[in-house]
Order: sequence, then structure tokens, then C-alpha cells
Amino acid sequence: MEVLPFSPSPALAQVVRVFEVVRAGEAETHTLLPEPGLVLAFRFGGSAVMTDRRGARPLADEVVTGVRLETRSMRTAAGGAAVIAKLHVGAAPALFREGAHRLFGLTRALRGLRGFEDVALRGALAALATDAARVGHVDALLTARLRPDVAPDPIVAAALAAIAADPAGVRVAALSDDLDLAQDSLEKRFRRAVGATPKQLATLLRLRAALRGYAPGASLTALALAAGYYDQSHFIRNVRAATGDAPRRFLGRDDVC
Repeated sequence: MEVLPFSPSPALAQVVRVFEVVRAGEAETHTLLPEPGLVLAFRFGGSAVMTDRRGARPLADEVVTGVRLETRSMRTAAGGAAVIAKLHVGAAPALFREGAHRLFGLTRALRGLRGFEDVALRGALAALATDAARVGHVDALLTARLRPDVAPDPIVAAALAAIAADPAGVRVAALSDDLDLAQDSLEKRFRRAVGATPKQLATLLRLRAALRGYAPGASLTALALAAGYYDQSHFIRNVRAATGDAPRRFLGRDDVC
């Protein structure tokens, strides 16, 4: 699989972390790590079937995936191609009227969301001559759908900063005290903007850091402690819960991306 990254325009830089153009020359199956932000995909070639714990199902040409805590498998047909937009954590309200928590663990057709009912880009993207032009087309679409009346929630922003700084050490009760807000209120505002609870996001960030830091032959104990796990068994439980596999077996695979 070929993955080409592109930067968003200045107008989208606070919403989209990165664009990617993904291509499969032949039929391929990959295991996708969960992302901490929402992911939008606009297919302009081939088709794809996603498999997770709910089973296998074909995907629409334009989809959005919410925050999830488990990996998923993607089977892409030969000639598959798509523009992917990976959003910043907590940026969903800038584009979507629905709360991000309604997408938790789900991949849905983008046209099922308010404000995106008319989105059908496959033909237009396929007709463009370059990948840069395709990314620009998607960038313009998303820019046109920005919600200028929606400002980032400062409470959520402060919570995100605290979690990003120390995903292993953050405690939601202490965080809510620091922000002078009831824990229930913090979690409700956080889930609506981010798509997961503070604890779920911290768990996901810690897991991603550990998996990304792995190198063949590395000590799992050292890897676990560096990522903030209590011990190796805690790390193993988290990996099994997210991937269904033991760490070394999962990390030794070549289909993970």
C-alpha cells in the first residue's frame, strides 16, 4: 500500500491534522490502529470491506470513523484509492453538528450526517489529474462546511492538553477539580467534542505510544514502563483488548498501519 501525506490549507490547519492519499495496486488487507481523532475517507478508486468485532461489511465511498479502542481490518480491492482526512483530537465540532460521541466505535456513511447529505465525490476526484488536486478538492469541501459560529471549548482544550502531557498519569477526578468542574459535566463535554471519555483517550494514547515505540527484540517490560503502564501484564491486557492478540505476535505482523 502506498501512502502519500499532504498538509491541509491554513483554513483547515486547526481541524485536519493531515491528509493522506492511499493506494492499493493489488488487493490487500491491512490492520488499522485506532486513531485518537475522527477520520474521513473519500474513495475514488476500487472498493473496500471493513471487518471488526461486528463483522464484515462493504464501505460507502465517503465515510467517517469515530474514535475507537480496537483495531479493524480493511480489505481493499485492486486499484483501491482514497483521500483520507485525519482530524485533530477534539476538532469534530468544527465540522459536525452531531456530537462526536455518537460516532464512538463506528464507521458511517458521511452522507448520513447533517450538512454532508449531498457529498458524492468519487467521480470528481477520479477525474482530477493529480493527487494534490484531489486533496485540494476535499480540502475545499471541508473548508466550505466549517462552522464559524463554533469555537473550541476551553475546558475540553485544557483537558486535552493535560492528557497529552501525561496520558499515563492523568486522573479524571483530579482533572475535574483542577478545571473547577464536576466530573460528570467534564466527561459529557469531553465526549461530545472528542468522541471518547478522558480515560478512554488516555488509554488509547498510551497504547499507541507503546506500539509505535516497539522495535524487534525490544523488552516488553521496558516498553510498557516507558509508556506508563504499571507492569508488563497491564500492557499485555491492553494490547489483547485492542487487538485480540498478544503483543509480540501483533507487533511482529507486517500488515499493521
